Amino acid sequence: MAIVYVAAFVLYQTPGLMDRSVLEWDARAFPLHAWRFHGTGLFPDDFVVDAAKRYDTPVWVAVYWLGTLFTDPFEISKLLPFALLAVLLWQAYALGRTRGGAVLGAACVVAVIHCTPLWNRLVGGNPRAFGFPLIVALLRYAFIGAERRALVVLVLEGLAYPSALLCSAPAYALVALRRGRAPFMRAVVVSVVAAGCAAASLWGDPRMGSPPTYAQAATLQQMQAGGAQPYYPLPSFLHALAVAATAPFNVASESWHGVPRFPLLALGVLLACALFALRTPRVSTPATTPEAPTDPTIFFALPMGGVVAAGAAQLLAYRFYLPDRMLQLAWVPVAVLGMPLLLAHALGRRARGPLLASLLVSAFLLGAGGDGLPIAENLTDFGGQRSPTMAYFVTLPKDVLIAAHPERSSMIQIFARRRTLFSSSLNMTFLYEYARELERRIEAYYRAYYARDLSGAVALHREHHVDYLLVDARDFGPDARRRARYYAPWGALADHLLDEAPADALALAHPPADCVSFARGPFVVVDLRKLAARAP
Repeated sequence: MAIVYVAAFVLYQTPGLMDRSVLEWDARAFPLHAWRFHGTGLFPDDFVVDAAKRYDTPVWVAVYWLGTLFTDPFEISKLLPFALLAVLLWQAYALGRTRGGAVLGAACVVAVIHCTPLWNRLVGGNPRAFGFPLIVALLRYAFIGAERRALVVLVLEGLAYPSALLCSAPAYALVALRRGRAPFMRAVVVSVVAAGCAAASLWGDPRMGSPPTYAQAATLQQMQAGGAQPYYPLPSFLHALAVAATAPFNVASESWHGVPRFPLLALGVLLACALFALRTPRVSTPATTPEAPTDPTIFFALPMGGVVAAGAAQLLAYRFYLPDRMLQLAWVPVAVLGMPLLLAHALGRRARGPLLASLLVSAFLLGAGGDGLPIAENLTDFGGQRSPTMAYFVTLPKDVLIAAHPERSSMIQIFARRRTLFSSSLNMTFLYEYARELERRIEAYYRAYYARDLSGAVALHREHHVDYLLVDARDFGPDARRRARYYAPWGALADHLLDEAPADALALAHPPADCVSFARGPFVVVDLRKLAARAP
């Protein structure tokens, strides 16, 4: 049954995999600089794309560097999740097999496929896609006492997705502590080495700055206005710790026919853990065979590691990613895999525990949650954005800089692979200097786009080195206000500028004909170099 279920799941993902216009939301931005690999000359000296590069990890770079020898980064972003899914499924199956043979391993596979959040984090092929496969691998190796393999996983987490390490390091240290001082010291040393690898790979770019402090966050317009990343004012440490500790019981973003998913999973796994703890002896020696004793400490430690990571990071500059990231990594695999595994142990082998647990879990998942087969989960079809205008941009030199509405800029990056002044997919406030520069650029664009004269457009060229400006005639028609809406405070700024003059009276509603390099339908491309040359 598990094989058929996995095959059906993969088949359901095929439409999104085959269509090159279908991408995961974040995959629009994060693979962009991989287009530079192997001397393509794309996105040269691109400040905006360099911001995405800031979040790279060595493993991610190695995978995309090798992959782009054969295909393009967007195609890799579609294929990589399936390779990682295979790792995830194998680790889940092997974990279940340790306590209940093939039948319980199959139940674990069904549970993994059915849990949408697990696949959601793999889709897109971003560095975070490595998180769940590595977490589940650590879960398995810590459970069976395979110390060397668990330590290797910690290092891989530091090299592939450091957020996973933030949960795993304290969790595995607790597991190792139960086994003695020497294993604990080895775990600490390896965790420090892995953290060093992560720190080295994430070394800051001074142009981008570091994650903002409280005082710095208060200076960002989008922060205060609740715009692209509305995380200000930031919660206190105690508040973040409380959210981290209670998240599994109050997160209800996904449900089975109206029944919240995470509370049920969390309660179920806690009950199973309690039963397991009463029945499982303390383990003092490594155990690597299916019949050897196992240590369930990791099932308690990993969620607590998520709480520790979320609370501690809330005190540091990394807090803008929290507590969501670490909590997802910590709680979801424990809940999904802990339920069949620990329920089987609680029922006991003599009472056909593994078989009964597999049937109960599979019936619950498929009965309460439906078939659990999402079609193109978390993917978006951007094919409607392909246009003659995009084809025109492809003909321009690779080093040109184009200004357009933030959403259109994202499409230019995807389909034309040309530099843009900013884009919605990379409008992030996680790095302070980058956020400040982007706000400066966005404000300059809006003031130029909705101005009564062409001085602002000229300034875009002279101050920001923009070569071409994409104008949409519909932005100056009766729907001007609706089309100008964007994240706060830029929508409000556009409204203010439109209050100063009728939309059709604005300068770019009728750009000079001799400065127009392309026109098709409502789209007009203005050559700002020509516009600046004729300006005083």
